[in-house]
Amino acid sequence: DELFLADVSKKGGLIEWLGCEPKPKGGLFGRPLCNATRQKLGNIPILKMAQEDLARFNFPCKNIFVAENDASGLSLPELPNTIAVFGGGGNVSWMKSTYLNSKRVIYWGDIDSYGFKFLSDARNLCPHTVSVMMDMDTVLNFEQRMTDDSVYDGNLSLLTNDEQILCNNIKDNQFSCTRLEQEFIAQDYINKAITKSIDVS
Repeated sequence: DELFLADVSKKGGLIEWLGCEPKPKGGLFGRPLCNATRQKLGNIPILKMAQEDLARFNFPCKNIFVAENDASGLSLPELPNTIAVFGGGGNVSWMKSTYLNSKRVIYWGDIDSYGFKFLSDARNLCPHTVSVMMDMDTVLNFEQRMTDDSVYDGNLSLLTNDEQILCNNIKDNQFSCTRLEQEFIAQDYINKAITKSIDVS
């Protein structure tokens, strides 16, 4: 800015002055989970996309597996005809995309009140979204690994009856703690549950 007589500031900052693309905001990861899908994406093992691009990009697969957290998405097993989208936390705005209407969409989040909020938000944009490992069986299997966290008190209108009951039980302190994070679920349990959830036809 000193060398160029404040021209950098006048243009709005270094990125604008250099004419570079800004760092994408709200980026999420996309990861093909089988060789056939990877080949359709030029053998790219993982990519990060801005949510606007993600909403426009029709992934070449039948199943879109949405995971709330980075570590969970990176640990997913090989699954046929499936691409995982993860790392957005509560950022599900890209799920308004119409191309999802022709996909099986599976959502996996933390089992806590905020995880259920994100699931409800996802269904608001993509009504046929189904959940996996956000159920009573998963909690009962791993209750000893639960931790405490803050509770979301808002109304969640787009949960199934079983999901709503579990969410209410969490809010009412019916378990040892209020949160079961994805990362605390055993990998063999994850692999079995996820494999059952996808469309292999």
